[in-house]
Amino acid sequence: MLQKIRVLLLVCITAVLAACGGGGGTSDSVSESNNDSTPSFSGNYSINLNVSTNTCGGNPEAPKTGIVTQNGRSITMETSNKLFSGTVDSDNKGFAMETATLVVSKDVTAKFSANFRKTETVGVFVGAVREVGTDASIKNVCEVVYTGTITKSDSIGGAVAGVRG
Repeated sequence: MLQKIRVLLLVCITAVLAACGGGGGTSDSVSESNNDSTPSFSGNYSINLNVSTNTCGGNPEAPKTGIVTQNGRSITMETSNKLFSGTVDSDNKGFAMETATLVVSKDVTAKFSANFRKTETVGVFVGAVREVGTDASIKNVCEVVYTGTITKSDSIGGAVAGVRG
């Protein structure tokens, strides 16, 4: 059962991290959208996250890329196998998201959450992704936490102006 949770966590983490990105975007990591003060975080992102906590075992890996799309203050991030939904933070300096609860097997579920905040470097965000796996049959809960950065790329695949890659 623990092996199922480990596999689930690995799959979920990969999906979450790959979910960053999406849409064109300007050379500026934050542009105004919808004629208000909400910044645009839409774009393609490269992901550089490392495991900082792992109580599930195994060797989970984070996705390497993701696409963020935005409609007003609503944010979605798509990775290779996960879709996160969330909102722009109230101070407009980042965004928070989560996945729906994913059913891995009859008794095993997983849920992911992610938070990213702007840094002083244009287009670079620091944050974390947390995955919680639950095996109801043995009343076991474990988690994997990834921390690091995501970097927004421009619409043609290069780095955002002012960001060294």
